[in-house]
Amino acid sequence: PQDGLALESILRERFIAVLPTRHKLAGKVTIRPGDLRHEPFVLFARRMGPLAFDRTIACCEAEGFRPNVVQVAPQWPTVVRLVAAGSGISLAPACVANFAMPGVVYKKVRSRHWSSIDIGLRPNLDNPAVEALLSIVRSQFSKQKASSAPRRPGD
Repeated sequence: PQDGLALESILRERFIAVLPTRHKLAGKVTIRPGDLRHEPFVLFARRMGPLAFDRTIACCEAEGFRPNVVQVAPQWPTVVRLVAAGSGISLAPACVANFAMPGVVYKKVRSRHWSSIDIGLRPNLDNPAVEALLSIVRSQFSKQKASSAPRRPGD
């Protein structure tokens, strides 16, 4: 968030757990964030996306713990590789499951917290190029919203 910008969520996503394939929770269909309370976490660096990072932390804090972040990475593919290498586990937006990586499993997380992709807009910006871009972005993400629409916790 920045002064003078209005945030618009264009896609909300569930969180997923990123686990090594041999992790004790790897066989579960879904897990709760609290199941991860004693685990070492690998996350992307907060400076790369403070709002997304804070939402991830808030998901854990709602379960009564702050994650023990043992390593940070500049981007999600690196986080997934570090999990595969055994550096820890991660909590990530559902889109991260698109990274096919040997040695990693992705598990749905039952939580009321969501990650989202947001766009920052200046109010009353009258720019045809920006309006065209927004139209494309909203159209593309509205197709994804139908398949990832929020459901009740535990679904």
